[in-house]
Amino acid sequence: MKSFSKILTIGLLAVFTLTGCFGGSKTSGEYELPPEREPGTKVELTLWETYNNEEHAVFMEIVRKFEAQNPDIKINVERIPWGGHWGRIATGLAVNETPDIARVDVAYVATLADRGAIVNLDLLGADKVVNEYVDAAIHSNIFRGSVWGLPDQTNTTVLFYNKTLFDEAGVDYPTFEWTWDDLIEAGKKITGIRPGIYGFAMGNTLWETFPYFGTFGAKFLNEDGTKCILDSPEGIQALSLKVSLNREHGIEAGAWREGAVGAEDGFLAQQYAMIITGPWKIAEYRNAGIDFGISLVPRGPAGTASNVGGTNMVIFRNSRYPREAYQFLRFLTSVEMQAYWANELGQIPVNKGAFDLVDTDKNPYLEVLMEQAKYAIARPVLVNYARVEEIINAEMALALRGEKSPAQALRDAVKAINEDPDIFPKN
Repeated sequence: MKSFSKILTIGLLAVFTLTGCFGGSKTSGEYELPPEREPGTKVELTLWETYNNEEHAVFMEIVRKFEAQNPDIKINVERIPWGGHWGRIATGLAVNETPDIARVDVAYVATLADRGAIVNLDLLGADKVVNEYVDAAIHSNIFRGSVWGLPDQTNTTVLFYNKTLFDEAGVDYPTFEWTWDDLIEAGKKITGIRPGIYGFAMGNTLWETFPYFGTFGAKFLNEDGTKCILDSPEGIQALSLKVSLNREHGIEAGAWREGAVGAEDGFLAQQYAMIITGPWKIAEYRNAGIDFGISLVPRGPAGTASNVGGTNMVIFRNSRYPREAYQFLRFLTSVEMQAYWANELGQIPVNKGAFDLVDTDKNPYLEVLMEQAKYAIARPVLVNYARVEEIINAEMALALRGEKSPAQALRDAVKAINEDPDIFPKN
């Protein structure tokens, strides 16, 4: 996930730099929907997307289904490389040449909304359908009380475990009822069964630490979203647990250290028995011949929890046909289309109504992923989320290295976040 943080930082800087012409916040009161089109008018919508080849093929079938049902609307799909799409969007904003619809990472919705670049979907009724979607996925689109996008793809992280190493150590496989104590006990039995074998491995980013915070019930922001409160007793307990896996219990490999074998790579090499990661690694581990399973993130005092990633679809303000664009987004995220998407690709549907239509015999891992998604927690929707990651990651690294206590690290991080005007602008 280090590469994600780097891309996120570069992308946000590009958007801030190239959209300076928007001035300050324009999230409310300065936009009205254009007049409705005349009956019989043909509509063409431009959509930028970043799906991989397999996803693109399924997406285009959904587009064809929509066009067949709506012959007066044509969707012109343009594929944008994921690694370069932020530069493309930022450039488009600078010269006022954006598409009607674009697929964006969940972390960018707040930035685009704050800069007055996208349509407040409450104007089209999105606030009335929030409950149809996976909670964490839709909440990544809610900024300053309004809905600014709809989720098109969601993912979460779960506990991956190596069955071969568990069997070798004579340890029972994880269950949905596992706690952190169970993970520690299993990790101690597995660590050292052979040189270089560890029971657990983890990363150090905020993204990778959300599951720990969630299982202890730690909240990132106060109720009105104006202040970071992660240095609560629950937050400190969560980070203390994470630090203890390496420093006290000795079951964690130090995979977060600079130059170490990362958690995902070490699991691939069958050095690490357990990691927390997402469905994007399933095919790779399968193809490598690893005998593995997945289960829920271990329970803490607040139960199981995890993070949420994925992408959202937004409508740009310069669209002449925002109603029709929204009509397509609702079709894409409908129960029927999300069941089709999930069954073809083995991915979590964004519409909760599609869960019962998923073929878990065809996609056995989806049963665990969909259950975990119920307990996923959206990252804070902030304009400068990349800066938040930068501050917290640095402080957590100090705690992991034993240079600060978990409590001091979080207090220092929270103080820096709350005093940073780029995160919480001072009025």
